Amino acid sequence: MKAIKKLDHTRCPWCGVPYDEIPEQPHDYLKENGFGIDGKPCKSCGKWGRYYPDMETIVFFAFYMILLPLHIPSIVSIFGFLIISLLFVGKTPYYRHPDFGKYLTPEEPKLCTVTIHWYSLRDGGIGFPRFRIYNHIIFPICFVNRNDQPVTHTGCVRLCKRWFIFFKGARLRLITDRIDPHKIREGMKFYIFNQGIRMGEGIVKTYLYCKR
Repeated sequence: MKAIKKLDHTRCPWCGVPYDEIPEQPHDYLKENGFGIDGKPCKSCGKWGRYYPDMETIVFFAFYMILLPLHIPSIVSIFGFLIISLLFVGKTPYYRHPDFGKYLTPEEPKLCTVTIHWYSLRDGGIGFPRFRIYNHIIFPICFVNRNDQPVTHTGCVRLCKRWFIFFKGARLRLITDRIDPHKIREGMKFYIFNQGIRMGEGIVKTYLYCKR
């Protein structure tokens, strides 16, 4: 049996570069510049991002805390804890934040709505994707033509799930300019990557791009 795979590091919401190995900023510095402990600069583009609690995590924690006083069997408690742990393995996504302000910048441009097929572990998937992949997480993708040849560079998008954990449909928001939105067509296929390996694929349903 293949082991569950590790997810990529959380990515910068401005340029898509992974946040790994970024030195942590002192709490006093973050507080003075309009950030809490959730603020983080990118070593590549120098811009700031910050994370916010994800609704899925809030719901699962609330449900778990309600069950605790009920003295439910330990096996059920352990199972609930494992589900929550799997959610945290997905890493909370970051959102764009201006350099020295307290308000989020406008959202990234909407690119398209898609349907997604996540690969099994045998085929290169990560394992339990519906639990482990946070809503609004940033992933690299590449669009291909009918001959499976790339029509865009591999670039980063934000994946906005539609139906909680039981999702196949999602909306993509454009993060990097490596993807030329004008080359995308409805019905076009794309691949989703994790650590350079295909972890899933999707089909464009509705083209939404409108440059802000």
